[in-house]
Amino acid sequence: RIIFASTDRVATSLWLEPLYHRSILTPIPLTDGFHRLHHWACLVYQFVNCCLKTMSNPMPMSQPYDPNNIFAKILRGEIPCHKIYEDADALVFMDAMPQAAGHTLVVPKAASRNVFDADPAVLAKVLPLVQRVAVAVKAAFDADGISIMQFNEAAGGQSVFHLHYHVIPRFDGVPLRPHTGGMEDGAVLAAHASRLRQAMGSA
Repeated sequence: RIIFASTDRVATSLWLEPLYHRSILTPIPLTDGFHRLHHWACLVYQFVNCCLKTMSNPMPMSQPYDPNNIFAKILRGEIPCHKIYEDADALVFMDAMPQAAGHTLVVPKAASRNVFDADPAVLAKVLPLVQRVAVAVKAAFDADGISIMQFNEAAGGQSVFHLHYHVIPRFDGVPLRPHTGGMEDGAVLAAHASRLRQAMGSA
């Protein structure tokens, strides 16, 4: 905020609080019009300088990317998954702890923690694939609807810090299961992946 309080001869304190900085200018006697103009020019300079310092040191939007997260290991083939589809930009596979039968993950191959540090070009390529997967999931599981979820940072619900999308079939009156339960049986996931591969072929 900026607060001015003045008389004919004295301009009192100016408080500047642009985001993180505070500057206090002490009273300066104003003896004539030239000194008054010079004083206000100094105030403007101080204000602009504080703003520029703030802009040059922004708060980080996201934590650094950790290449050892579980999805990065799946992308490198270090951990197996029930794969549905793969191209040069993304991998689609079954969620091992599904919130509903057919819960699918779409994971871009580019290394990014979440939407905050993602390359816009990557987002432009992956969203049409998310749409294609959603159509296939709805058809394969005869769902009434689809939930598409994407979480950013722990406070936003993210638990694996590699950008990814959840595509979950929904059924009227059936709530989602918690995402903290046990692992789904491998045979069930394999069967669901097979159904989705067939649906992706015609999606």
